[in-house]
Amino acid sequence: MGNIGSVTRSLLARVPWNSISGAEDLEMAVSKAQKEVDNTPPGHPDLAIRLDDLADKLLDRYNQTNDIGDLEKAISSAQRAVDITPPGHPHLATWLNNLANVLSNRYNRTGGTKDLEHAIRNVQLAVDITPPDDPDLAMRLSNLAAMLSDWFKETGDIRDLETAVKNAQQAVDKTPSDHPDLAIRLNNLANIVADRYHQTGDARDLENAIGNAHKAVGITPSGHPYLATWLSNLSTKLSDRYKRTGDTNDLEDAISNARRAVDMTAPDDPDLALWLSNLGAILNDRYNGTGDTEDLEEAVSNTQRAVDMTPAGHPHLAAQLHNLANMLSDRYSREGDTRDLEDAISSATRAVDMTPPDHFDLATRLNSLGAILSYRYDQTGDTEHLEYAISNTQRAIDIAFSNHHQHLARQFSNLANLLLDRHSRLNNATDLVNAINNAQRAVDITPEDHPNRAIWLGNLAIKLLNRYQRTKDIKTLDDAITNARIARDITPPEHPDLAMRLSNLAYMLTDRYNQNGDSADLKDALDNAQKAVDITPPDHPDVAIWLSHLANSLSMTGNSKDREAAIGHYSNACDSRSALPLHRIQAARRAIQLLVEQDDLPKASCVANKTVQLLPLVCSRYLSRKDQQHAILQTAGFAADACSLALSLELPDAQKALEHIEYGRGLIIGHLIDSRDDLSDVEEKSEDLAAACRALRAKVERAGRGRLAGDGTLRSGNVREKIWREREQAIKELEDCQKRIHALMGYEQFPPKLGLNEIKNAAKEGPVVIVNATDIRCDAIIVQTGGAITHVELPEMKGEAPLRFQQNLANHRVVDEYPQRNPREPDENDDLDSEDQAVEDYLSWLWSSCVELVLARLETKAVPPLSPDTGIQPSNLPRIWWIGTGAASSLPFHAATRYSSTVHSTENTLNRAISSYTPTLKTLIYSRSRVTRRKVAFEDLPVLLVAMPTSPDSSTLPAIEMEQTAIQEAMKDTRFDVRVHPTAEEVLGDIKNYTVVHFACHGKADRVDPSNSYLLLQKLDRTSGEISPSELTASMISDEISLEQRGAWIAYLSACSTAEVRAKHFADEGLHLAAAFQVAGFAHVIGTLQPASDNACAKVAGYFYSYLVANRGAPDINRLVAESLHYALSEAEEKGEIRRIDLVPYVHLGA
Repeated sequence: MGNIGSVTRSLLARVPWNSISGAEDLEMAVSKAQKEVDNTPPGHPDLAIRLDDLADKLLDRYNQTNDIGDLEKAISSAQRAVDITPPGHPHLATWLNNLANVLSNRYNRTGGTKDLEHAIRNVQLAVDITPPDDPDLAMRLSNLAAMLSDWFKETGDIRDLETAVKNAQQAVDKTPSDHPDLAIRLNNLANIVADRYHQTGDARDLENAIGNAHKAVGITPSGHPYLATWLSNLSTKLSDRYKRTGDTNDLEDAISNARRAVDMTAPDDPDLALWLSNLGAILNDRYNGTGDTEDLEEAVSNTQRAVDMTPAGHPHLAAQLHNLANMLSDRYSREGDTRDLEDAISSATRAVDMTPPDHFDLATRLNSLGAILSYRYDQTGDTEHLEYAISNTQRAIDIAFSNHHQHLARQFSNLANLLLDRHSRLNNATDLVNAINNAQRAVDITPEDHPNRAIWLGNLAIKLLNRYQRTKDIKTLDDAITNARIARDITPPEHPDLAMRLSNLAYMLTDRYNQNGDSADLKDALDNAQKAVDITPPDHPDVAIWLSHLANSLSMTGNSKDREAAIGHYSNACDSRSALPLHRIQAARRAIQLLVEQDDLPKASCVANKTVQLLPLVCSRYLSRKDQQHAILQTAGFAADACSLALSLELPDAQKALEHIEYGRGLIIGHLIDSRDDLSDVEEKSEDLAAACRALRAKVERAGRGRLAGDGTLRSGNVREKIWREREQAIKELEDCQKRIHALMGYEQFPPKLGLNEIKNAAKEGPVVIVNATDIRCDAIIVQTGGAITHVELPEMKGEAPLRFQQNLANHRVVDEYPQRNPREPDENDDLDSEDQAVEDYLSWLWSSCVELVLARLETKAVPPLSPDTGIQPSNLPRIWWIGTGAASSLPFHAATRYSSTVHSTENTLNRAISSYTPTLKTLIYSRSRVTRRKVAFEDLPVLLVAMPTSPDSSTLPAIEMEQTAIQEAMKDTRFDVRVHPTAEEVLGDIKNYTVVHFACHGKADRVDPSNSYLLLQKLDRTSGEISPSELTASMISDEISLEQRGAWIAYLSACSTAEVRAKHFADEGLHLAAAFQVAGFAHVIGTLQPASDNACAKVAGYFYSYLVANRGAPDINRLVAESLHYALSEAEEKGEIRRIDLVPYVHLGA
């Protein structure tokens, strides 16, 4: 976390001439001084005196009003006074000192180092020409010391600070004990010596500073206008000593003095903001020592008051905003209120923005912003926050390192934390090495008695633990435990971080127990984990972590009571409302695992029920696609498990199971749909609000893509930072717009959540069957046409069988860098080889263990063929939509069959129903919203064929020519266009102009990132003539195509694996090419569950379009598309052109 600083005030003394009594109005004083200057002719011996007097009055008014114009005029007048005064003049030193004073004031306002440099030159000259016995020499030495201390903060040159201390001490030594300015000089000396303490850590300097500050307070009578200043400055030094020694007496004295300073200051005094800010900082110190939230609340309240009463442009505003940001961040860490986090980021950002590039405190403020952004990353998982945090912290270190900054250790440690976060996310070994190095540097440069050493040691231990988890080097784990133990031991008993250090040590000891089996480590882990829980308030955001660590250790003892206690702790962690949703879900998953192992399914279901609702919170709609996918990885399969548990109860709850499936999976595709959701209902009530929502959606999407340059590389850090800020602002504006829509439309939320009635209505055109397979149980949930929700248990599917089924299908694939339509066709004389037989066995297994039972429940009977020649007619069959979840995702339910010697066997899906697929019910409803029921005017139908008969780095596809001919013949009455060998960019630009688009090319389902699955096109380098692959990815389609009009009808993807998710952890998200086209706005998509043969692709496509055109007058064009594919598969098999196992890939998705 960033450092919260107090602001000490050194006073610069000036010698006013012809000063006005306090009773006179300041405005009149300035006006009078100005008239005197105006009425004094050039060369008059009193002109310099009057100019200096005018500068003095203008400075007084500036201090009251903060009007920079007065300061500029004061500098101009003071400079003229110096310029017209000849060398050797008895008042020249006075004019030089006063000029330095006003220049220093402008430096404090603007941070311009040229002003400070000019001020130092003038006051140094004033000192040099002042006789040693002149009574004003002490004042000038004190002023010079204060300015040199500021100069040190700019340059980091310790020699300037040493000179400042020397001059300040001389100023005090030359001042008589009864001199009225002695307190000023003692105060200045105290501040400058304290600066040296912050640089060197020498406790003698701190004692010296406190002693001089005490003297300044002690010799100042009650009611003195500067007493509040001395008290507040003393309080900051006592707070420093508390931080060093842990002596709470110093802390209490610091708070007492800071309160006195506040209490004796008038409400309209401009210094009140400074004293409030310092009191807030010290109260925050006490909170960090005791964890008392009353101190934190008062700290925030005082600092917020200080910010509110400080005018824009004031030199102290940035410091006060910085302090407020850190306090709000502390409160967020304690209470978990995201509003505090948002306000903390806003305040920290403002503090950085108003800090000049060469300001000494810029490093501290950048570091704080980086630390606060890391909390935002923890909360959202948005890597843009993480990258922005790293760039700010690295920038802070670069500045601090060159200036020998006092907070360099803190910055090293914060950067180490951020680099570890990035390593955990991206698995980059270099980040881990750099994290350890920075954490070690923080430890190395920190004195052994420094109170922050425990923080740095604890952070280093965490980094070493991560290296152990990567390398399994036991010595690294031993080193981690050693550092964690020291960090724990040197942490005071009442310190709020003690629980964290106890719990982290427990976690490491448990890891070592797993490695070496030493029961002493497990016992030690249990003791530390229990203490961490015992001393943590139940509403603390981190208590879920401590409870999980304790539960983890308890679950390893082998004791049944400990196991029950572990389940209880995991459940309590799940119930912790202040904890991050991901931490709660992780605890729930572990509790469920233990409960299932002991067959306590009702309790497991109860835990799942209350946790499923947290899943959408982990995967925010505003995260980038990669960040969303990372979030899904951490919760994959939870919704499917929750569904299984709801159906395991004595009275199975099919409706609840369905809600778990619908609300807890398909989150990414759901967010994509919401971003394109129809606003026509809103438009009827407010056209302006609907238009604003559309515009803001587009703005958020543009900003999200803006981090990449045109060539796909990351933009520079400054540009990305600007884009990030713009996106954050756009998101806030969109959320505000959605709240207004929420209120206008009376929605419970906006975009509205799919209601139960909508779920039931999804089956109005035919039942929807959700097949859920987990290691708990397997079931089919059926939403019937009348809205009834039932389920069928599928005991033979339990466990790993569906996954093995997919693995056997994979043996039939052609897999290389570009998995492709298979150019090899089976010879008509070939016998079924063992792989084909395995596929047949599994299709039979899928029929008997799943589809047959589902169809029996639906009472879907076999339809006899009209004749041996024509086979089953699709128009006679009911429709069914299939959704596979858990291990059943991507299963080819439409191809399930009991293989038989009977030529026209009806024991298969193809002869019982027209099958369609959908990733989620929400996607199905969205697809239906994209098209009307009207007949299609084929003569005006714009059709685009994208053909890639040859592709770079891949085999040729000779059947594409036959496919193109068949499609053109079938669609001859349409407006038909062909693009041969286009680029991805060309196709993206074309798609919006067509109602039907057909791709005949290679396709790939990415094994790691489903958003990178693509259709393989090509691009031509016009300079070299070189042809290279051009990939039209799923993310490009879903993110960059938005077909607002409802004319997008069919996207036919005649390529391999376009409806397949090969990255199994994303199976429940339905992120594949076909779904991307659905999101883009196509009501119907024909895709493939796996690689398909080139010849089969051509045959199926030809029959599809011929049926589509022949039945163009069908009353239901949604059904017509599904019928067309069903007919194509049946016809191709019936004519012996393809085998049953070759039908497996082809599926219809959509309305």
